[in-house]
Amino acid sequence: MAGRRGVGACGARGMRGMRDSKEAGLAERARRSSFQLFLRDWLPVLLYITVILTLSAQPNLKPPINWQGADKFYHLAEYGGFGWLLGRAFRDTLPARRIVLATLIAIFAGAAFGAFDEYFQSFVPGRESSVYDFIADSAGVILAQMVALLVARD
Repeated sequence: MAGRRGVGACGARGMRGMRDSKEAGLAERARRSSFQLFLRDWLPVLLYITVILTLSAQPNLKPPINWQGADKFYHLAEYGGFGWLLGRAFRDTLPARRIVLATLIAIFAGAAFGAFDEYFQSFVPGRESSVYDFIADSAGVILAQMVALLVARD
């Protein structure tokens, strides 16, 4: 009987050690996957923000190809790319059932950053801040979310 009790106690300690080891492994995997999520989804967003702000800080910046409305097209395209990356990051970060919530957050965050960008440009010599540029920025983010939802549906 004493032998069985000793084995049982040792077995319980062994099981606890295995459980602690398994939990540590799961925690390590979660940390690793969080870092991979950051690298895959959020780092591109941060780099894109850096590019946008770098371009916005350029005094007297003019579109490379200029035609009537070219400025608004470039705003739409620039923020379309930003909106795509932002939406992907929010959809991958939030639970899968929250795709509409992720889309709405991406639209709000993208539009808020567009407003900040236009405000920032008002302090740069040779640049102007325009509500029409903000509308083009927001339209780019919204268009990117619409395309993403259509792609996800298929």
